[in-house]
Amino acid sequence: MNLRSMRGRALVAGAIVVSAVIPIVPVATPATAASAASVSCAAAPPGTAPAALPLASFTAQEPPQRLVDTRDGTGGYSGMIGAGCTLRLDAAAAGVPAEAKALALSVTALASERGFLTVYPCASGLPPTSNVNARLNAMPTPNLAIALLDANRAVCIFSLKSSHLVIDMTGWWTTDGPTRFRSIEPTRVEDTREVPGRALVPGDTAHEIDLTGIVPAGTNAVVANLTVTEPAAAGHLAAFPCGVTPKSSNLNFRPGESRAVAITVGINDGLKLCTQSNTAHHVVVDLMGYYEPAPFGPAASLTPVAGTRLADSRTPDGPWTSTFEAGTVRSLRPTQGRADSAQATAVVVNTVATGAAGPGFVSIYPCDGDPPTTSVVNFTAGEEATNLAFVDLSAGGEICFFTSTRVDVVVDLFGVMTAPTGALVERLQFDGHTWPPYSTTGTDYVVECGNGPVDLTIDPLVGTAMRVNGVPVSGGTVQLPGDDDRLTTVQLTRSGTTQNYWFRCVPSGFPRLVVTRPGSPAPGWYLTAATSTSGASFAMILDEYGAPVWYKRLDRGGAELERRSDGRLIWVPNLGPRYGVEPDSGYRAISLYGTLLREYIAFDEGGVEHPTDHHEFTELANGRYALISYPIVDDVDLRDLPGTGWLEHDSMADNVIQEFEANGSLAWSWTLSDYFGFDEAPYPQRWNPVGSANDEVDVWHMNGLSAIPGGGGDYIVTARHLDAAFRVDRSTKQVEWILGSLPVSAPQKSGAPRLTIVDDPLDGPRRPHNAQLNGNVLTMFDNRTDTGQPSRAVAYRIDTNAKTATLIWSIEAPGAQTAFGLGSVDPDPDGSVLVGWGPVQPMIQEFDATRTLTMQIGQVPGGAIYRVAKEPKSAWTVSQLRAAAGGTAEAP
Repeated sequence: MNLRSMRGRALVAGAIVVSAVIPIVPVATPATAASAASVSCAAAPPGTAPAALPLASFTAQEPPQRLVDTRDGTGGYSGMIGAGCTLRLDAAAAGVPAEAKALALSVTALASERGFLTVYPCASGLPPTSNVNARLNAMPTPNLAIALLDANRAVCIFSLKSSHLVIDMTGWWTTDGPTRFRSIEPTRVEDTREVPGRALVPGDTAHEIDLTGIVPAGTNAVVANLTVTEPAAAGHLAAFPCGVTPKSSNLNFRPGESRAVAITVGINDGLKLCTQSNTAHHVVVDLMGYYEPAPFGPAASLTPVAGTRLADSRTPDGPWTSTFEAGTVRSLRPTQGRADSAQATAVVVNTVATGAAGPGFVSIYPCDGDPPTTSVVNFTAGEEATNLAFVDLSAGGEICFFTSTRVDVVVDLFGVMTAPTGALVERLQFDGHTWPPYSTTGTDYVVECGNGPVDLTIDPLVGTAMRVNGVPVSGGTVQLPGDDDRLTTVQLTRSGTTQNYWFRCVPSGFPRLVVTRPGSPAPGWYLTAATSTSGASFAMILDEYGAPVWYKRLDRGGAELERRSDGRLIWVPNLGPRYGVEPDSGYRAISLYGTLLREYIAFDEGGVEHPTDHHEFTELANGRYALISYPIVDDVDLRDLPGTGWLEHDSMADNVIQEFEANGSLAWSWTLSDYFGFDEAPYPQRWNPVGSANDEVDVWHMNGLSAIPGGGGDYIVTARHLDAAFRVDRSTKQVEWILGSLPVSAPQKSGAPRLTIVDDPLDGPRRPHNAQLNGNVLTMFDNRTDTGQPSRAVAYRIDTNAKTATLIWSIEAPGAQTAFGLGSVDPDPDGSVLVGWGPVQPMIQEFDATRTLTMQIGQVPGGAIYRVAKEPKSAWTVSQLRAAAGGTAEAP
């Protein structure tokens, strides 16, 4: 079925009739505190309404929670509420979740006199509105109230006449959460009368309604019209998630009558809704909408209103000054003068019909639509009738009221549905998974199209003009081609404001990233390479919203992506399981379009094979560059290494830095084993058993090489198995100092001083990566593998005179996890820090200068990156990246 907005109809919000009003209905879940309610008969003082925040998500309470029942003292007060008195409900004492900002309360009056109840935030003072108009003879009279909590988390209920009061909480609204409301074209999902001669539904029997194929997986609640007809006896009807025992009723009726109410009720995980009555009956269910997991795109939020009277046809003041005659249509502009009027899509109004001479009904609808055949309020002579309804606004911001019979009508505003601030539509959604999360300021997104057609559904705000791929559309659902790498453009224009969005269909196997932005990271481009669980590997450039504006499929798993100063992109395949072992492969330079421009391969020295390692490509001035190599050295006595298992005639992987001229000729080299002894390596590893292939010992494991800005060509080297980073003087080849975990008295083959670690509770790094020196501050990724301690990003202040390294700051890995390897720390001149956590999820986090998290990116169901780096926005224009995105990077 096609989804659509509520535009064109009123959505009646059904009140759940409280349990135990009819004695045979089971008691609902009681309140958690016995003293939540108190009563005062003093006049309510004037007050100030609480700040109204848009509430995006609704959580259904199943079963409803009984907060107050004055007949038996539930909630802390027993006895009728006196005429003119007010019951105060303390939400915290009642066990209402702390995140709740407004409550869905089923409020029931049992009174002997005509009167009304008003629900309001206590601190706002009593408004001139009503929520429930009691019927006579203690007939249970319920209605749904949107109860906005005040700053003390309290809500008040004023009773004009003496009345018993029963309050059930059926759910609550929060500023954010996992669900959003989605309306659909009204659909009859059940009518037990459809088959002529079909027997009545038996009493005391659960009647199942399967909503599979009508609502999406994950839906937890539905909104529907529930009708009972031809009941065999007086009774009640309940709607509830199949598989649970109904705790309350939704509808009370007399023998033979037809009565209807709109409901908001949970459904089970199998998408099944059940109804049950205590007597034989027919049942009709018309589905109006549902609460689904929060989808991509903007979604309307509810802004509760403490209570505003919009119109009363009984009074000479206001827009209506006389009784409605039969067939009369009148209009209102319910959001006129409100600050959120421009973003308003619908309103929540409570409508009272009073003073009717006979039976009839009131219909409410957007004024640019035809009067509906359904009604919102049904009434009889001599009694008030009340109902709460969600009504879409017309293009002119109006709602219309039609009455079938002469009657007075009173309308109160209790909520406004609004699109997010800045949005020009209330829905913009593909039927394929879309990410990152929608933002009014984000422009680029990816859609998992499955290499086939996709549907785009757009529901504009009033006055919004739309174009899809340059073609005007009026809204609704548009089918689009969804082949790999296809780009779809959406343009929205309203009142001189234009918004453009780009949606890219990514190939099958593209890593799915999960992005959250608790802050506002500085604009920039994030470069990384990631592999999905299917094994597909991609190089990608993300924007500051986490959208992959550019990507290329790689012919093999990639370890790193970086940008050279001339605009070329450099990436490297994984050239070995732990380090580079392939003699004829290296780093690849590609254009934005994926064209292979050059390959950078290490140079064999002294007749010894020097395979290129994949840990580092270091760009130097004038087109020069440096690489790392792991040459294998045989017949080495490794017995001085710590631990056991090392041989007199062993093999090891040494580490060499090779520096090249722009033309690829070797200009300089440096070998680590010339400057460090085996007794300085606290964490050597033999990755394969002695006697097997590739059984050499990984003694040093150099994994970081960075040129020091303004450092005269010197390098900072990181060596995982040395538990250290150190500075190499290029001109002398000497090690200048060592920052490591060994004590300052440890062996020093190079003679370089070991810096004293200051203010670091962990006494220096273990198995580090990616050390960089900027000025006198050294940052690194401290993995801490095999220590039982979480990985961290750290910064030390280096004082070469005092020979100290003082910890400045430290950021612990998410969830105190430890990354076995990989990882990066990329400091920015503005003080922010970008951390790549390697295999830890989320694998990317960015922090501002105060070390407050501004963005994080994870991969589902899992994944890892080697590094992530951030380039300034000026590195490329977004148009350049979009134009070149997609396809596969050329291989050698």
